[in-house]
Amino acid sequence: MIRRWAAACVVAAVTLAVTGPALAAPEDYVTPLTQEKSSVLDTGCIGEAGVAFATIPFDQLFTHDPRTTEPARSVALENDPGHHRSGAPILLVQGDADGTVVPARTEKLRQQLCALHQPVAQVIVPGGTHDSAIGTAKPQIGAWLADRLAGAPAPTSCT
Repeated sequence: MIRRWAAACVVAAVTLAVTGPALAAPEDYVTPLTQEKSSVLDTGCIGEAGVAFATIPFDQLFTHDPRTTEPARSVALENDPGHHRSGAPILLVQGDADGTVVPARTEKLRQQLCALHQPVAQVIVPGGTHDSAIGTAKPQIGAWLADRLAGAPAPTSCT
């Protein structure tokens, strides 16, 4: 679990440093070794990132911890989903057998978004895993997108 958390933290630090205008360069947060391995972020997903960063001892991932070092800390909190209403409707797709992003975490996000009066539709894929849910839900995803592009009001799972 620590490795998955560390990989997610590295992904966030590098991504925010590259895309966030308020942040400095990735090397201001991650070590040269972590930066060398970060090319996986150009094409990989969190699983590939976890494998790439797993060989780096935890205490050698960061030069400055982005969870506690400004401005990365503030930028990460500002961009954390579920704390701000989006100008666009949101579709959450979740496999109920997902062991990577557990369904309870997605449900918490849905509840946070609902509390913000955010239109949130949800597709729960029975037996779906982190790798299979999107493929299985393609028909629902396609229909939801087509409706949005046609101007139909966004459905919501919020009550």
